[in-house]
Amino acid sequence: MNTRSQFDMSAVSANLGLGQEQIRELFDLFLEEGLRHLRTIDEALPAADAQRVQLAAHTIKGGAAMLGFNEIEASAYNLERLAREQHLAQASPSVATLRAGLQSLADYLGASAKDTRP
Repeated sequence: MNTRSQFDMSAVSANLGLGQEQIRELFDLFLEEGLRHLRTIDEALPAADAQRVQLAAHTIKGGAAMLGFNEIEASAYNLERLAREQHLAQASPSVATLRAGLQSLADYLGASAKDTRP
């Protein structure tokens, strides 16, 4: 995953008409909420709770779509579809891809914060 192109604050800023600080807050909020929903997925999978998995994946997908995080959106979509179709046994690859996408965002935000320090 190419983090610089996947998480482009300038492009999102232009698309949404918001300033860089506001976009940074949105990215941070998305990451926080995404990780919370990922924990829900991690709890729901062993319980075979497809409805919780589907709702959490759907929520991540929507936020990712709004921010242009195409790879995260695609993995959340795949997970949502698997849950809707009751194929949770096949969810591991999608969960791993989703987890990697959120980790890439966390890494990017860490690097982005370092880039703005004096």
